[in-house]
Amino acid sequence: GNASGPLDLTFDGDDNTQWALFLVKSSALNTHQVEKIPLDPVTQSAMVEIPDLASWYTVAMVAVNLSEFGGAASYTYSLTAPSPYAVSSTVLTDTLVYSGATRQFAYQVTNPSTVGDVYDVYGWDDSGWVATDTTDIFLSPGESKIVYIPVTPPVGTPLGDRSDLHFRADSRSDSLVFDEQVTYAVTVVQHGDVNLDGAVDVADLTALISHLFVDFAPLTVPEAGNVNCVGTVDVADLTGLIDWLFVNFTPSPCNPF
Repeated sequence: GNASGPLDLTFDGDDNTQWALFLVKSSALNTHQVEKIPLDPVTQSAMVEIPDLASWYTVAMVAVNLSEFGGAASYTYSLTAPSPYAVSSTVLTDTLVYSGATRQFAYQVTNPSTVGDVYDVYGWDDSGWVATDTTDIFLSPGESKIVYIPVTPPVGTPLGDRSDLHFRADSRSDSLVFDEQVTYAVTVVQHGDVNLDGAVDVADLTALISHLFVDFAPLTVPEAGNVNCVGTVDVADLTGLIDWLFVNFTPSPCNPF
């Protein structure tokens, strides 16, 4: 025939009748290959894929009523051409984020099909942490690409807050082809972010100096001032923050990212 790719055949015979089902594949006018299709003994049904339909001259289905003394019986069948398009995806980033800071979540999209396609890639969540932009990418057969989707809990988001994240890739060629992954993000302490604005900068140095030497006001999140991750907040943490900002630029060793 003129169709290309595989074809899915579904057969459903009357349950009270015994059936036999055959596929007759012809490569030429008088050259045939007969294949018996096993049926479910209870439902008298079957699903079978006919691969590479275009490689055959003709393909015929033959249904035989084997009930010797039964009357006429009915059956139904359908033919479906599967979409040649496909997509799969996975989230590569862990679940940790900082309040007030943006983290780029790596979302890998793969085209497992045999044809190239363009995909619309986007994300969302119920808390408004995920940017709503859509990125379109072209993938050749078998190709993968990583799309980075920014996730930003607002400044002031309490530690331990969680938001479920949805990342999705839609085929532009077939609206029924998509893949969605669900993960979550949870806010954790960023050591060094003393004022909890999402960034580690001079304002945090000023806040730590004030805490240690000026007004001695307690830190909202004491662990944020524990830059060296040892004991309580003290001068060693101040030294570590100065090194981070101005000397060796090495961040706190206990920050997860």
